[in-house]
Amino acid sequence: MNHRVLNKILSDNTSGSTDLVLKINKFFMKNSDDFELIKNSIQKINSQVGSFEIVMEYTKKLSDFIKYANHKELKKYLQLFEERTSNMFIKIYQNLKPFVKKRKCIFTLSNSKTVFEVLNLWYGENKNIKVVISESRPSLEGRVLAKKLLTIGVKVKLITDANSAECISNCDVVLIGADKILANGNVVNKTGSLSSSIAAAYYNKPLFVLSSENKFSKQTAYKKKVYNPNEIWNYKHRNLKIDNDYFEVIPKKLITKIITEKGSY
Repeated sequence: MNHRVLNKILSDNTSGSTDLVLKINKFFMKNSDDFELIKNSIQKINSQVGSFEIVMEYTKKLSDFIKYANHKELKKYLQLFEERTSNMFIKIYQNLKPFVKKRKCIFTLSNSKTVFEVLNLWYGENKNIKVVISESRPSLEGRVLAKKLLTIGVKVKLITDANSAECISNCDVVLIGADKILANGNVVNKTGSLSSSIAAAYYNKPLFVLSSENKFSKQTAYKKKVYNPNEIWNYKHRNLKIDNDYFEVIPKKLITKIITEKGSY
């Protein structure tokens, strides 16, 4: 049963990396008395989603901690992680606020947990904001974010990915998450982020990357991972090649600011 639950978490391709870590943390909280399961799960997590900077940091710290911890200490450690993450979202929003005081129309894409939590806090202070979201193919995680925002009362406009540029021209600001921040300042995020960044620069719209500090990487390049082409089109032909790229690199020069819990860069 536990293995099926973990497999479901790791196969979720509609959630961002922060959401993924929080789900893993909840899984461990429910099984905090089974150290062997946690150790084996960490190996599986690293092999399947270890390319995410935040996942690698989380599993490394947890692996080091459980070497000397008892069950009670582990449960407290996992609870504190969840609390610190909640506080982190508040700090990111507070650091973003000075840059977006008069903004009302926000463009975003995919299903970033950090972006959602920031928008949730923003909406709590300003009920007039509206959010434009691209559907984010092939997994359509933009719809997932749209549903979450609609649930809390935010006005949402869902668009096709191909319509992003025109909609950005009519918005005040672009917000995206990050799966990894490279050492050279470039950002790795969901496909669609690059074209959105180019459109934002063309229309002179500020683009902010919202991220936790633990997504900063020592790497300077991103190695693409191959994803199932059938998600785009389940069709075979000797002259057909299908690329299903989940992530891409956004150059530093297209980013207005990177906003984290510690400040802006």
